[in-house]
Amino acid sequence: MIRVFLTEKITDFKSIRNKRSFSIYIPKQLILIDCIFKTLGYRACSLYLLLGEPRDEEIIASASRSLIRDLIWEFSILSGGHDLIRIGVRYPLYKNLYKLGSSDGSIYRYLANNYFENGKADIDIALCLNAERYGFKVKDGWILRERPIRITIYMKTDWIKAAKVMKNLRRSIDEFFNPLTKMLKEIEAPATQEPPPPEILIEVLEGRVIRFDNVKERLTRISGNKTIEGALSKILEAISTSKIYAEKESGVKMVVKRFSEYASTKWILISPTVDLITLIGIRPKALPSTRFWNEYRYSIELRKYGINTPRILYIDPWSFTMIKEYIEGVPLSEYIVKGEDLEKAVEIFLRSIADIHSKGLCMIDTKPDNFIVSRDGVIYYVDLEQIERCRKPAHMAWDIAVFSYFTSLEAPSRSLEKIPGIFREKIEIYLENLPYDEKVKKSILKGFSDPRFVPIFLLSLSIVNPIKLKTLIDIFKKLSSINGFSETGPG
Repeated sequence: MIRVFLTEKITDFKSIRNKRSFSIYIPKQLILIDCIFKTLGYRACSLYLLLGEPRDEEIIASASRSLIRDLIWEFSILSGGHDLIRIGVRYPLYKNLYKLGSSDGSIYRYLANNYFENGKADIDIALCLNAERYGFKVKDGWILRERPIRITIYMKTDWIKAAKVMKNLRRSIDEFFNPLTKMLKEIEAPATQEPPPPEILIEVLEGRVIRFDNVKERLTRISGNKTIEGALSKILEAISTSKIYAEKESGVKMVVKRFSEYASTKWILISPTVDLITLIGIRPKALPSTRFWNEYRYSIELRKYGINTPRILYIDPWSFTMIKEYIEGVPLSEYIVKGEDLEKAVEIFLRSIADIHSKGLCMIDTKPDNFIVSRDGVIYYVDLEQIERCRKPAHMAWDIAVFSYFTSLEAPSRSLEKIPGIFREKIEIYLENLPYDEKVKKSILKGFSDPRFVPIFLLSLSIVNPIKLKTLIDIFKKLSSINGFSETGPG
């Protein structure tokens, strides 16, 4: 049996071993300062919290407030998914024990496993009470946040208390650190298995929370689609944030998407002047955390509407990595690049985007690669990091404009002349599937006559092929001329 006892004198620091027990005597002041500031790396504090006798309310209260600070920091990292996440009450202390178990030996591994399985009543109650005090909701051993978190922590009393203790211990802390470390190594803790990672105490609405670094060695990269040739297709594939991997043992395919800073620059390919996009009210999401949680949230929400999205298997919210199921199928870009199925691609897209717009949502990023036709003909929507509520009809027009831009960009030259006519014919399918009145539909079509649309796409198409720019302008003209709108269109 291992026990930790408090001593009042700063010099009373010792251990006593007999056949049945190992007793450690640690000054209360030292434990208190470790609980508040982790001066000893939380080694002394965590030992007392689980093994200490007698139970000291001052230490437990200070430790629980310190652990809630850790919890608030975790929720600030997870803030984009605030209402989609719940964290176990035992998580903040267990995370410290798990870390110590990796660096300081078997005693902390033993304590981690024991706490994970059984908890500690007075510590868990104190954590629940302090969590509620700082605006969290506590239910059945889980801590939730219903609104985005604002980090405001009032710890003035702890700081005043700590300052007094530090004054007495300033020269003593280093003197105690080495003896404590040596003492811990002498403890023969019961044999125990490796404790599970702390992420197991974080639950999300879908999938599991993991550390991607812990699983990436089990994955092997699968090369992209070789049926699509040409420099442009290779460039578009290279800037994709989604890569296909297979689990080495099972061979199961999955899509790994990393929401890096680099991926934000893909919007430059549409427009070197993002200001032009913002003029029509489109505000591309650039921060990795925003894009990560946006995709997570809407991947789940769209399925509630009956719109197919790949299931989320794992997430790493610290590195902004998401692992999703792999859909066996063909992206609409493949239909377009080959040229033979252009009409089919446009029709599939317009039906699909009508479903999105009918729910009041705009995808913003409607590249053909973001629509997958599965083997059984089901349409899946992927890459939802930019999706948002439509604020005006022009944003629905934007979704169609982006798809028509990529269609003009990727289609073979022999098919360019017929593309405007295809959009003009198939747009009726889109309009028929919208639940809005004629006024809204006319406003969407009027968006294509907005003189700001073409300049957004002008530079890239002018560099790649001026003829493709003409195709895009002709598409906008055809669409804006429906129902009596201007025949001249933009440009």
